[in-house]
Amino acid sequence: LFRSAITPDTLFYVASVSKQFTGVSIGLLVQRGVVALTDDVRKWVPELPTGPTITVANLIHHTSGVRDFLGLQALAGFPADEPLSERQFVAMMSRQRGLTFAPGSAHLYSNSGYALLALIVKRASGTSLKEFAASHVFAPLRMSHSRFRDDHAEPIPNRAIGYAPWAGGFRQDVP
Repeated sequence: LFRSAITPDTLFYVASVSKQFTGVSIGLLVQRGVVALTDDVRKWVPELPTGPTITVANLIHHTSGVRDFLGLQALAGFPADEPLSERQFVAMMSRQRGLTFAPGSAHLYSNSGYALLALIVKRASGTSLKEFAASHVFAPLRMSHSRFRDDHAEPIPNRAIGYAPWAGGFRQDVP
């Protein structure tokens, strides 16, 4: 097994910790008057089916009722360990004919909500979440080693890679 020491320059995949930075990006767009927390998600993602109003605030607070795409991915026949393209994600979400619950009536962690927020950042700002966060969040905070990825095949120098047990040994674990 390949091993190298973790240093202050080691980059980690932080998974859902990134949701806070997505939320900050939306917050900046709200402060600028570009997006409102009361906006219906369909204002920014009109491909979604009609139904009850789902607000940007519902997405942020995990109270949207939108089904989580990770579960839908398997049902739709997509491999769980491969990333969906934006087009595939929007197509999958646009086929949903119902919600898990009425928006605002319950709380359920939703990766889909944050993927939709990333799309709202892109459509409202004209730049990807990666670009928006780089210039409006990470650079002002001097977080020079932090970034979003929009290409999962992009090599990232100094990135820590996880491994999982496999057939008596280990293999790289794809998040």
